[in-house]
Amino acid sequence: MRRPEGDDGNGDHTVVLFLLAAGALLSPALQLWVAPGMPWWTLYAVWGAIIAAAALLQRRAP
Repeated sequence: MRRPEGDDGNGDHTVVLFLLAAGALLSPALQLWVAPGMPWWTLYAVWGAIIAAAALLQRRAP
């Protein structure tokens, strides 16, 4: 399947970001963010970093 003209691969970045977010929030890595010794806001910081990365990716898009 060919890409449309002018497509610079932004969909590829979106898929990678989605997979990283799923790995950070749905895998055993989640146990790192909710461990008893971690601050209560750690999971929210990870979630915020994912949202910030998505915003930066969207901002780079033409």
